Amino acid sequence: VSTQSTGMIVVRNDDDDNTLSLINAVRLDDDGLAELEQLGRPTCLIRLGNFHAMDDAFYINRYPNMHVLAPAGVEWKQSWVVVDRFLDSMCRLPFVGKVFEFKHSDKPEVAIILPYEDGDLLIACDAVQHHVAPHRANWIAYFAMYMMGFFGNCKPGAGWVQSASNKAGLVQDFRKLLKKFDFDMAVGAHGGVCTEDAHAHLEAAVDELEKKL
Repeated sequence: VSTQSTGMIVVRNDDDDNTLSLINAVRLDDDGLAELEQLGRPTCLIRLGNFHAMDDAFYINRYPNMHVLAPAGVEWKQSWVVVDRFLDSMCRLPFVGKVFEFKHSDKPEVAIILPYEDGDLLIACDAVQHHVAPHRANWIAYFAMYMMGFFGNCKPGAGWVQSASNKAGLVQDFRKLLKKFDFDMAVGAHGGVCTEDAHAHLEAAVDELEKKL
């Protein structure tokens, strides 16, 4: 079995009710759920990409009245899931942040930019990943990730790019992202957190991607 790490982002909402948003949801064990609920009450589930929905239904069932935000056109295994708001550049988030749309991806994909005093944070799904170590992946996954070119500081997700039919279009999307937002940190659904110079790392990686087209 080949596995690589997945990570969930928890953001506190801008209200007075101590509520939370879950981004790139990953099912936690009982201890993890207890810690999550100590932070606040999950009220919003945010799905950024088409390929990350395995654990969404668990949270929607666990927390009644959970609001679901996702890009238009994402595929759901559960036909009963209702998307309350589509994620696009005009979407109002439950916290301060902005949405960026990847217009040329084969499957719907967006990213969120959160403002921070020490440098904004880019939250992605598969489009941007930061792999500088195995990060809990087993050796089979590590070897496969190495061969596919996953490893590196804050770069376009290797598997996501390789599966794209319009790679030149993705480069255009990344150029728009880099021009519009000046983030210093980044995190994706896989890998770790790039804690500094994320914008510069991603720009250099996009330059290299463009050279290979």
